[in-house]
Amino acid sequence: MRRENVQNGRAVGGAACRAFRTHPRTAGLLTAADGLLHGVFLLFVFFYLSADGEKPAALVWLVLAIAMYVFCLIPFRFYEGDRLRCLSEEDDAWRKGKQDYLKYLRVGLFRYLLGLLWGFPFLAALSLFLYGMEYLPFNKQGMMFESFAAAVGMEPSVTTGLTVFGVLMAVFLILFAFGWRRNGAMPYLPCRRLAAGDLLRVSKNVRRRGRQALLENALWNFVLFLPALIGAVLVLAPYAAGHVRLGGSLLKTVQGVLRLIKTPLPVSVLLGLALAAVILYLPLMMLRRMRIAVIVRCLTEDLDEPEEAPHAP
Repeated sequence: MRRENVQNGRAVGGAACRAFRTHPRTAGLLTAADGLLHGVFLLFVFFYLSADGEKPAALVWLVLAIAMYVFCLIPFRFYEGDRLRCLSEEDDAWRKGKQDYLKYLRVGLFRYLLGLLWGFPFLAALSLFLYGMEYLPFNKQGMMFESFAAAVGMEPSVTTGLTVFGVLMAVFLILFAFGWRRNGAMPYLPCRRLAAGDLLRVSKNVRRRGRQALLENALWNFVLFLPALIGAVLVLAPYAAGHVRLGGSLLKTVQGVLRLIKTPLPVSVLLGLALAAVILYLPLMMLRRMRIAVIVRCLTEDLDEPEEAPHAP
């Protein structure tokens, strides 16, 4: 696919589908491995949330979940991006080459650290909010939100304060999402041959060269994400409606939502979410990522080495 065609959403989608048709086995294995690793991570999280106050057991599952995410999911994301970059070539693009787990881990941690720096305001505000809702008495919770309303010159009420805090959190969340996606091209760069600083520079060049193409692709990918989102809502909505009272004060409603979030989901709901993930999320997830790989490769063709004896997977 030529660089000038990255502005055409249909051309990008066509190139992504051709890559899947050319290398179905490898694409299928990547999808299965991604789903398996995320499934194990979510299983650890479920066991942690289900520990019911057994602190030693909860700590074990929490450590396992963090280790799984840091040492498996983060480097695998860059390994997967490296492979998708190769598969995105219209010809036989599967290259031989030694894999470097430590390099995938280093650049992955670097990319995630950059994203978390953008998310620090949101994460700090969310932590303070959760701490206050968990440990402060009900009357002090109300005073805390009244102070938010007074800080912006409005009538000090709990409802107004919650609204102000919600708007502030929304702004921080948008900032977090912007910073997190800012270097979204990194997993699709030839990271085994680039230092962290070079990855940052090339990622910036990708944003500059393909700003419009990346924006249009983000919209296309959101459309591809909608089936999974709708499926998750259809599974969760009946359960949430039966456990959260929308009447009464806004503060009590928020407390009810937080209690629901902290309560482990029933097995029937978990099975519904798992089914939606397998049918609606995983197949389209790999298509979304392949679309990004196609665009990034077209914008960074000058970084690719000459072909070395390619072979089919």
